[in-house]
Amino acid sequence: RAETIIGSLIKERDNLQALVDKHATIIAQLEHRLYSKVTASATLPTDVVDRLHRVENENVYLKKENAKLSDNFRAAENEVATLRDRVEERTRTVKGAIKKTKSAKEVVVKEEERAKNAIHDKQRHVKSEKNMRKERGEALAACEEQRKLAEDLRAELEMEQSANVRLRENEGTNSNSTTVVIPMTLLIRRQDYLHIQDILESNRISYIDRAQGWYETWKTNAEKKKLIK
Repeated sequence: RAETIIGSLIKERDNLQALVDKHATIIAQLEHRLYSKVTASATLPTDVVDRLHRVENENVYLKKENAKLSDNFRAAENEVATLRDRVEERTRTVKGAIKKTKSAKEVVVKEEERAKNAIHDKQRHVKSEKNMRKERGEALAACEEQRKLAEDLRAELEMEQSANVRLRENEGTNSNSTTVVIPMTLLIRRQDYLHIQDILESNRISYIDRAQGWYETWKTNAEKKKLIK
């Protein structure tokens, strides 16, 4: 819009300049004709004098018109200069706004990138926390399993070390046969153990054989009594 107005004013200025130049040429021609005739003869006919007066009046009128055109020309030039200044100022303002907008867009892009990175880091952290919780749960479960196993082994060890007669379920609870444990303890002198170790082992085996024989006899008699009943 401003460029169109400036172009129109420049065209009007050029037209005014052409008119000024044209009027100046006409004025110069009239003045030349006027003064050449005046100097050629001091006494002129009445009609010539009248024509000279008309020419002089026309010359005065043209000078006034030329002055007006000059004023209009200067006004047009001033308006063109003012509009150019405004256009340049608006151009600078627009460029500044564009630069600020570009900077703002760059800031927005950077902030979006930071937000994306933060979200990615958060998601990765959450995933890592989930994996850590899972691993911790698995470790706790394994630890609990080991603890139960240790407790079972401790209980079994305590049972093995006890002096009570008990069953040892090596064959499983579904089997009809099982092993009975009969602990034996003797109070001896410490220094005698090495001397009687082999004898004790032999007596242990002999006792097991006698106990096994006793059990077989007892079992046979018990089955017979059951059949009689």
